[in-house]
Amino acid sequence: MQETKLLNTILQAYQFREQNQHVSAMTLAKQCLNQLPQNPEVHCLWSLLLADEENYPEATKAINIAIKINPSKAEYYFFLAEIKEVQKKYYLAEMAYKECVKRNKKHYLAHAKLGQTLELQNKLKPAIKHYLHAVKINPKYASALFHLGLLHMKINDRITALVYFHKALELEPKDISTLLNLGKILFAEKQYELALKFLHKVIKFEPQNNEALDNIILIYLELNNHEKALPYIRELQNTLDNNLQSWWYLSLCKTFVYQDDPDIEYMQLLLKRHTKSDNRSYLYFALGKAYHDCHNYKVAFEYYENGNNIIHKKRSFNISAYKTNISKIITNHKTSKIKRMHLSDDNSFQPLFIIGLPGSGKRLLETALVKHYKIEIAWDIGISQIVNSDQFDHKLSGHYPHWLKTMSKEEALALKEVYFERLNRDVDGRPKFIIDTLPDNFLYIGLIKWLFPNAKIIHCTRDPLDICLSMYFKYCSQNYAFSYDQDMLAEYYLQYERMMSFWGEQFEQPYVSIQYEDFVASPKEILNIVYQYLGLRQPKLGEDYDLSYLHHHDINKWQNYKFFLKPLLKKLATNYVEAKEHIKRG
Repeated sequence: MQETKLLNTILQAYQFREQNQHVSAMTLAKQCLNQLPQNPEVHCLWSLLLADEENYPEATKAINIAIKINPSKAEYYFFLAEIKEVQKKYYLAEMAYKECVKRNKKHYLAHAKLGQTLELQNKLKPAIKHYLHAVKINPKYASALFHLGLLHMKINDRITALVYFHKALELEPKDISTLLNLGKILFAEKQYELALKFLHKVIKFEPQNNEALDNIILIYLELNNHEKALPYIRELQNTLDNNLQSWWYLSLCKTFVYQDDPDIEYMQLLLKRHTKSDNRSYLYFALGKAYHDCHNYKVAFEYYENGNNIIHKKRSFNISAYKTNISKIITNHKTSKIKRMHLSDDNSFQPLFIIGLPGSGKRLLETALVKHYKIEIAWDIGISQIVNSDQFDHKLSGHYPHWLKTMSKEEALALKEVYFERLNRDVDGRPKFIIDTLPDNFLYIGLIKWLFPNAKIIHCTRDPLDICLSMYFKYCSQNYAFSYDQDMLAEYYLQYERMMSFWGEQFEQPYVSIQYEDFVASPKEILNIVYQYLGLRQPKLGEDYDLSYLHHHDINKWQNYKFFLKPLLKKLATNYVEAKEHIKRG
């Protein structure tokens, strides 16, 4: 067989492979191997065919022979890398892709695949670098842009992630994954209307996309629009009968009247079906809410307690470490030199920190205040997110509060600048105040007072038993892992009070306090106090001003469950008279 004829045979074998005629391709490849054993293209073809059969050891041998014969050809290293990648030997794949791009710097697929392999090894920054190379070579490579979006999500740089997802979407406007991730990021950024726009597009192209349905529901729940959430909840239940979380969503949107409600009966049936699933905790919380609505508090608490017990076993919270951290904050603030610095604070707007535990009324106050044209929401930025970021110069070494004792003015100003840049990013118009409500802001009040002398802080308070019960009855995120055990919940609350008492001792009137019960009883009067504190004129509130979101029925809610809260009452008894009285009564 002449060499020219043999090369034509190789091309024909490749055509058979592309047409999925594997046997014919193998037959021709064997002929070529016998005739031209020193031709690297033959060994490359043979390697690809063996890889198609998942015979990876022999495929590796064959491609290595091709490399040995012709070590300068980039494509051989690319094929070797793909074999190693499919075997999940990511480091070996990484090495082979690097050899490929060394020989062909414009091999954008190799750069992208190298980025993917690095990503799988959690080498995120090098992965970004190679995806960027791929995009530079081929700006219309949507997959690389998409992965750049994913990687920036992983490093918590959501804004850059948005940029790349938008670029990917321009190239592939109907790509479900890109639309979905845009929706998820915008949801995380609390840009609800924009998030819904992309999530609804996902549903348009893929009506039963469970992740999109789930995010749409969560957004409407955040917006307190239960009417709009309900049809998506029902669709999620129809799409996936085993989606137990959807029943928790339903309980938040529905007020149950009768204990023989078909939804209650079906949730109880689902409990019997899912006796070994941790996700049955959703059903316990949902049934707890349902029986609470029906005023059967004993049964309601049994369900809530069962749900909390399941989650408490699988979510850990180190209460000792939390207490130690509070002590460190107190010690370091006492000796910090930042309090002796004089930092200017002449920004055109100021942060408005609303401090308080979940269930303290923060959300109610925020909802009321944003009706004022001089107040906007910056969503849950949190000074802690800026402190722990590495995306600015003069990054503080170590962890808060360790660096408070040595913090320089240069570092303080850099931290302040980054926070204001983040506040300013999504602001429309010219507000005077931008609300920040991240839950752990209470740990940073001293730092806030020193960095932002003109910032305003509002502390939302409530009956401690109602706050603790509110958290115990809520299916929370990992951030509230302390809330699923009564003892731990009470200890967390007491440490919170300890922290807030310290701030009260350190500063003269560090914040204004708003009591939940007073706000619910007299919202307009309380808002007037807040507006006076902020130096703003209270907007005119007509008779039709909607205050329906104020939960009058949640005041003294704990009284319905006082016989089931002994661990909580006992822990709080040393601090709170009412708890002490109930302990005495047994």
